[in-house]
Amino acid sequence: MATKTMRNGLDFNGKFVQHPRNARYIRATMKLKKHLEDIRGRLEGDVGFLLKSIQRRNRRKPLIGFFAMTRMLMPIIESVARAEGISPQDLLARLDRPAPKLTWALYRNVFMHNDEFQYGRVGRRGIPTGISITTKAQEKYLADLLKKTSYLDVGALYRELLSYLDRRIAEVSPRKNVQYISGIWFPGSKKLAKVMKAELDQLT
Repeated sequence: MATKTMRNGLDFNGKFVQHPRNARYIRATMKLKKHLEDIRGRLEGDVGFLLKSIQRRNRRKPLIGFFAMTRMLMPIIESVARAEGISPQDLLARLDRPAPKLTWALYRNVFMHNDEFQYGRVGRRGIPTGISITTKAQEKYLADLLKKTSYLDVGALYRELLSYLDRRIAEVSPRKNVQYISGIWFPGSKKLAKVMKAELDQLT
């Protein structure tokens, strides 16, 4: 598996990659099919297990919250999109999500950096927001309604992403390579790296 650091602004599977401040991503190369299989395994093993557990638990009161499930799904959306050489918004469109750019802005950009999100606005127009978690059976009855709202159904999004990965794994060439983010490097000359090195010395 080839590994090397990436310079800021380098195309990554056809897309521009913005590195964190004072750091650089480390990239590695592997077969796309294996990469998608690994992502699917994490999706089903982590997100799927928790979704099913929450749904079973919420058959009785008091109910437990599930808004944090967006924070588990969105990084996986981002990883799959990067592997495909498309934007996360384009992937959401492929998953038949309504208003993909709005969905990404509301439920990824806000929820990944905040915990008290209540509403959004485009100009003077308010955006109804909310997160639901449906079962496959419930989705059949609510599909038309959910496709006409800016609400996010994490249950449906999980199932659609799982189906998408199954299709792509089945059709992608076993010889095709892909680059992915395998780590992060803090150059020693940067101020932050010096602070982190001092903290690391204290740990070891």
